[in-house]
Amino acid sequence: RADRNGAKALMIDGGTIGGTCVNVGCVPSKRLLAVGDQFFRVANHLFPGLRLDDGWSAEFSAVVRSKDRLVADLRKAKYADVLGSLKDVEYVRGHAGFVSPHEVKVGKDRYEGDKFVIGTGSSPTVPSVPGIDKVDYLTNVEALSLKERPESMIVLGGRALGLEFAQMYQNFGTQVTVLQRSARIVPEEEPEISQYLEQHLKEDGVEIHAGAELLSAEQRNGRKIMVARFGDRKRTIEADELLLATGRTPNTAGLNLQAARVEVKEDQGVKVDSEMRSTAPDIFAAGDVIGKPMLETVAAKEGYIAAENALVDRGLKMDYRAVPHAVFKRLSSPPSRFSRMWTSSVVAPCSRARGGWSAERKLGFVRTARTRHTRRVGRQPKTASWVSRAFRPRVE
Repeated sequence: RADRNGAKALMIDGGTIGGTCVNVGCVPSKRLLAVGDQFFRVANHLFPGLRLDDGWSAEFSAVVRSKDRLVADLRKAKYADVLGSLKDVEYVRGHAGFVSPHEVKVGKDRYEGDKFVIGTGSSPTVPSVPGIDKVDYLTNVEALSLKERPESMIVLGGRALGLEFAQMYQNFGTQVTVLQRSARIVPEEEPEISQYLEQHLKEDGVEIHAGAELLSAEQRNGRKIMVARFGDRKRTIEADELLLATGRTPNTAGLNLQAARVEVKEDQGVKVDSEMRSTAPDIFAAGDVIGKPMLETVAAKEGYIAAENALVDRGLKMDYRAVPHAVFKRLSSPPSRFSRMWTSSVVAPCSRARGGWSAERKLGFVRTARTRHTRRVGRQPKTASWVSRAFRPRVE
């Protein structure tokens, strides 16, 4: 945005160019989900008459190498090459900290500016579990680059990230156990979605235990051991790997924000108004560093608003009232919070649609919800075509 507005800009980057999405987020995770899904579908075919006489296998290391090539190509094309084409944008490697509201320090060098935009992202949150600091656990970063497929894995966290990795590795043949602290998985979604996803994942072989009170973590002879309480019963669970998917924390530590008079919230995110302006009038922030919702599309919009307001004071405001999201598995979860928005709703399994009969589709359901003026539809596999055939609603 600075280049298009004819302004000089300095980008300070202490990580890998491209940030989370292309390197250790959306791109690599969806690639591995797609490959795992393909493997699972063939290895667990449901139609009679199909045979795999020569067997069917997946070379996990080759799958990861292919993912790495895709990431490298996209990082170059979408980020490095684009940055190189910008005339008045200087790129500096290093970690910056504020010295004052108009000056930052990178190593021994100092840089002054009229306006600043903070976009330092977030990092995985490590839960407070006794012994966890002595365990070689995985986060999303390491889990996307394992050289060998583990035979078993414990996933701490039953929200979108945890369930994506759970299904990904289960599809490749890893025995996955999910431990969720709340009473159900994806607790922010509608109860029907939690119930259906749990049923579907269990049918795929994933073990799911909700309502877990995590008591301790231990590593013994390379094995990861979790002890949890479920009601009045304790249980010990062992696996080759332990993956943490227990949320993310904004990367504000080390920025020395107090020197710039920038306040942070309880979740450590930068406190901003609807124009993405922090408590310091010339410092803006966008993306994961301001806290939830931590979604790539939301971050892009926030960044656009922050940059335009910082550069030309357009007075743009961020509107969070309609933020679409999804849980990426073989069946995507429909939009949530129906009960708070709609006067009535109906849930029907996709097997009732004619497309479901012919393809023996037993997975997924459709939820229609209506107000006095509109009717909206929850989405599941190929729901667009099935809805038009089976339910004939007016989609808006």
